[in-house]
Amino acid sequence: MNTTQMALNFTSLEMNTGYKTRTEDDILGPEIILIYALFRGVQGSAAIIGNAVTIAIVLKYEFLLELGISTMVAGLALADIFAELAPFGGPIARQFTSKPSVLTPLCYIRVIFGMLGGYGNGYCILLLSLDRLIFITRPMRYISIVTPMRALAATVFVYAITVCQISLMMSFGHITKQKYLAIGPKRYPVFHIS
Repeated sequence: MNTTQMALNFTSLEMNTGYKTRTEDDILGPEIILIYALFRGVQGSAAIIGNAVTIAIVLKYEFLLELGISTMVAGLALADIFAELAPFGGPIARQFTSKPSVLTPLCYIRVIFGMLGGYGNGYCILLLSLDRLIFITRPMRYISIVTPMRALAATVFVYAITVCQISLMMSFGHITKQKYLAIGPKRYPVFHIS
């Protein structure tokens, strides 16, 4: 059961029984959540900077661009950047605003970045595994099989598949209409991904 389903179950419990569930705000308090947000921001920023440096190094040195695996590693670093950008809109944003007009777009952006990071990571790791399989099974022909252009085309293809998958999921209603999670007097938009 994911967090969204738990949140929706808690909401239905409150509506059906009148029993008020405890939220993270009740248990932790805003000070602890802001300290968590600070540490999460530092960790996320370090990950984003590290992955951005990886991409910059691959782009800067031409001899790395001649290796097919470098392009795939840069694609994986890009997916990691998307994955690190996804959590920044959740509990952190709720501490500063409760307006649905602000939180609803943030939820969509979080979902898109999360899926870009998740599916992009998975497909890039699959691509790197295929690269290593070719290297192990065809070591003498590896350089002629995995050329820089083929590696770039494969990385672009991986992201095209990811964007198509996200577009199809969003257009066919796999991200259901937003519901609101009532926490005290505040209401927060909640999305369910099936």
